[in-house]
Amino acid sequence: ASPHFIGHDDGIYAALGASLARHGDYRLINLPSQPPETKYPPLYPALLAAVWLAVPNAPGNVLALKAVNALVLGVLAGLYWLLLRRVGHLTPVDRILGVAVFISLPGVFSFSDLLVSEPLFLGLLILLLLAVPPAGTPPSVRRLIGLGIVAGAAVLTRTVGVALVAGTAWHMWRAAGVRPAAIVLAAAAAVVAPWLLWRSVVFDSTAGPLEMYYLVYETSAWQWVIRDPLFALRIIATNVAAYLHGVPIVFGLYAGPVLILAGMAVVAGAWTYPRAERALLGRITACYCLLILGHPLPMERYLVPVVPIAALLLTAGGAWARTFLARRRMLSELAAIVPLAALLAGNLAWLQHCAATRAQGPQWHFGRRAAVAWSGFEEVFAWLDAHTTTDAVIASAFDPVYFIYTGRRAVRPWVHQPERYGPAYEAGGLPDSSAPVVAAALDALGVEYLIVDPMEGSGEGEHARNTIRALLTDSSRWVLVFETSNRAHRVYRKVSREHSAHTAGRNHFVPLPPARVGAGPARGASAVQARVRVAAHIPAPNSTSSGMVLARGGRRRSSELQADGSDGRHANGVGSARAAVAASAIPASRADPARSSPRHKRTPATTAAEM
Repeated sequence: ASPHFIGHDDGIYAALGASLARHGDYRLINLPSQPPETKYPPLYPALLAAVWLAVPNAPGNVLALKAVNALVLGVLAGLYWLLLRRVGHLTPVDRILGVAVFISLPGVFSFSDLLVSEPLFLGLLILLLLAVPPAGTPPSVRRLIGLGIVAGAAVLTRTVGVALVAGTAWHMWRAAGVRPAAIVLAAAAAVVAPWLLWRSVVFDSTAGPLEMYYLVYETSAWQWVIRDPLFALRIIATNVAAYLHGVPIVFGLYAGPVLILAGMAVVAGAWTYPRAERALLGRITACYCLLILGHPLPMERYLVPVVPIAALLLTAGGAWARTFLARRRMLSELAAIVPLAALLAGNLAWLQHCAATRAQGPQWHFGRRAAVAWSGFEEVFAWLDAHTTTDAVIASAFDPVYFIYTGRRAVRPWVHQPERYGPAYEAGGLPDSSAPVVAAALDALGVEYLIVDPMEGSGEGEHARNTIRALLTDSSRWVLVFETSNRAHRVYRKVSREHSAHTAGRNHFVPLPPARVGAGPARGASAVQARVRVAAHIPAPNSTSSGMVLARGGRRRSSELQADGSDGRHANGVGSARAAVAASAIPASRADPARSSPRHKRTPATTAAEM
């Protein structure tokens, strides 16, 4: 596992775990106003909180936090083995291959190196499938209550777990009647009700447009059916195409023959699977698909809960082939093992590729290499430590990363409106999300620094880049004060500081204490060499636009990753008017109490900027 992370959700979960461990409260302590969290359920952050209590120093505990998902992965292997034992005609070799294929799939293994809740959700899903009574067995009240508790725990892990509650209750109603279904629903409601009640009580309805993204989910297409049915239909149709495109990525089916072979095995397994068990799988999958198809921001990771079901049917299809071709022993064994062996070979090749790319830099989901270098983040961390106070508020696309690694509260500098990200949606009538709205929201939150990081991909990435470019056209408000040596990250300071006194008293919770990165040398002058570049004049950058492909992590050239309009070589003329100033020596320790007393420390960089 990598000792670093750059994922947005990873940082949010880590901050929530820290809030539970440090304060006993469920708040987004990474945000400027630190509101109570009402979006992400608390079960997975509670597991991370246990790690925070044992290893409290951030970010040196990142590996310990990631160990949670690594342990869950081992539990997944055991649960999946038990699930395969319920499939008839499987040999021990089939089960071993089946478990190896499932655990090594990109949609499963890649999440062991991330701080996200998917592995825990998969474990609860498999446990639910194991807990459902076999066909023809009258369910006891105790078992039904257990089913409801497991389904409710899935909701407390990911809100989309309501699909497990609905699918299980639907199945029990069809298989055993209304009373068993009601017991399942009542047990699940008892587990989830405290969370829902707490959300309704503490929800901050006065949060601004930037922080509201962290508190509520996007509007589903199903909510648009009555108001604008054509718009809802466009969202659903576009999402279907996006998810179909994501299937090979999640299941590692990159080769055409392997895709066809695996697809045939899954179809055979679904056709021959016992009717009652097949109905349970189908009802849970149908409820889940209805939810994700209505979500206006389709992502490949939303397909992950389908992985154990598809892998189970794939293994069952091989077992059926062995039975169907029983008279030809050699052919039957090949038909049962070849699909699994082909997938396993592909997964091992993918794992080898991931290991090679991990050494080159950070990774996204499914082992994709991110188009950013960790060294750039390290330089920004060091600059923030040396030139800002611990209560400084920043804006960045990687806001939770900067919070975990520097203790500075942060927020994303754009309004989250996924309906705008896909041109196929043809959205209209949405609230204003222009740069003036964002600028006013940043002022209200007391944001002092805007960090421009490389942002790849279309859709949300393009929307964010355009918003930041528009913000930076006002050179009287934002002054460039730092640039990394690779010119991939830039720090801008807000010139006007009249809102600082207004927002200074809003911090009721102590931010995470500064700490060095857990691996590697201390970030001192000898470890990080950077330059401070002060902008004497920043012309309005040229805003470029490119086509957006929904739900694709398209990789852009470095010139397209700069949100402030530059290409990393100052092709827009920004660098010609800058004066390079050598950075002052960065102290080896990040916990310098002398920097905490003044609201803003005057440094050579900031002094020159104010002049």
